[in-house]
Amino acid sequence: ETGVEDDAWGYLVVSVPIVVLFAPLGSIIASHFHRQVLAALVYVLDTLALITAFVVIPMTLELGILSGCLLLGGFFTFFLMSKAGQRLMKYYQNTSPEDPDGAVDTADGQDTV
Repeated sequence: ETGVEDDAWGYLVVSVPIVVLFAPLGSIIASHFHRQVLAALVYVLDTLALITAFVVIPMTLELGILSGCLLLGGFFTFFLMSKAGQRLMKYYQNTSPEDPDGAVDTADGQDTV
C-alpha cells in the first residue's frame, strides 16, 4: 500500500500524456502571439472556468454568499493594488532625475541614454 488512492493514480496516468504532448505545443503556439493576446485568452478561460464552477457546484445560500464575498473581496483588493501602483508610478515619474533629452544623470556626473 502506497497511501495514494487508486483514483489519484488513474488521474496521473491520464494527465501525463496530455501534459507531455500539449505543454510544448502550447509553448510553440504562445510564442507567436503578443502577450496582450495571451493575457486576454487567460481572462476568457478563467472567466469560463468560474462560470462553469458556479453551474456545476450545487449552490446553497451560504456557499453563494461566501462565493460572492470572495469575488467582491478579490475585485476590491486588486482595485486597491491598481490604484496604489498608479500613485507609485506618478510619484516616480514626478521625482525622476531625467534631463529633458531623456538622459539620466548618474552619480559620476555622466549622462546615459
